[in-house]
Amino acid sequence: MLFGIGVLHIIFVWWGDVLASYALIGFLLLLFRETKLPRLRAWAVGLMLLSFVIVAGSIYLIFALPTFANATLDGLAPADVAAMEAAFEARLNEIRTVYTQGSYWQVVSYRLRNELPLVLINAIVMIPRILGLFLIGLYVGKLGVFQRIKEHLPQIRKAMYVGGVVGAVLSVAHVGLQLGWAEAFLTPVLGGTAAVFLREVSTPFLSLFYVSGIILLWHRGAMSWLFAGFAALGRMALTNYLVQCIVLAWLFYGHGLGLMGISIVYMPLMTIGIYTSQIIYSRWWLARYSQGPAEWVWRRLTYGPQGVRSEQTSAGV
Repeated sequence: MLFGIGVLHIIFVWWGDVLASYALIGFLLLLFRETKLPRLRAWAVGLMLLSFVIVAGSIYLIFALPTFANATLDGLAPADVAAMEAAFEARLNEIRTVYTQGSYWQVVSYRLRNELPLVLINAIVMIPRILGLFLIGLYVGKLGVFQRIKEHLPQIRKAMYVGGVVGAVLSVAHVGLQLGWAEAFLTPVLGGTAAVFLREVSTPFLSLFYVSGIILLWHRGAMSWLFAGFAALGRMALTNYLVQCIVLAWLFYGHGLGLMGISIVYMPLMTIGIYTSQIIYSRWWLARYSQGPAEWVWRRLTYGPQGVRSEQTSAGV
């Protein structure tokens, strides 16, 4: 059912959907329910490493493609080269025109014909990375970290320090490569590939730092007002995700306000505004109902009326 919601989301709202990928990989996650912790850890690490290799290889091909293309174009007649460049520019203009000037149904039609197959292929390519992250979560859950936080405080602090230090070092190295610090030693293709590779490797470590730090702050009772708001957001994660995508599509696409291309300076303000409004709405809604509206529909379509009644009974509604 989640996969179906994801496909509808891709077609009618936004091509950058994650729900379809999560649904597909959720089936694979079921295969690891009874896996022992050492093997589970090995699978998680192996899949993450494989995802890094896939990303690095893909980026290398992307960076190397222009060099190959230039060598190929040298053997073509000038008129043929000009025709290919004109066709490429026309394609870019078509995309810009559809998203900045097209009606809602023109955007949907274009996405259905041109983007849906690519998005579904990308969902398959992303399986190693997302499944690896899911398995890390399963591993932590099986260890009982979230159920017995006080007992695992030393490991959580260690995870925060390791994640922060390694993530920071890799991020600095990534920025350095982007700024050309190693251009005397690496070709542009290798430098660009290495920069993206370091960025991809750094993100799990930085996420570990953030999650561990948040757990420690929560355990100390700090910023409880903020965590209460985030908890409400999390309980309505599907609803808030869909609403965010719908609102942002309306803000940026031509069939809405058409703000695509505005300065990045406004993005933090827009982000704070959207999240703040969703925290307020989520807390108001959950004070009256046991789950968000999208979660209710998802559960209703998956389990039928009995599943909804069970949820309401467990929540005391």
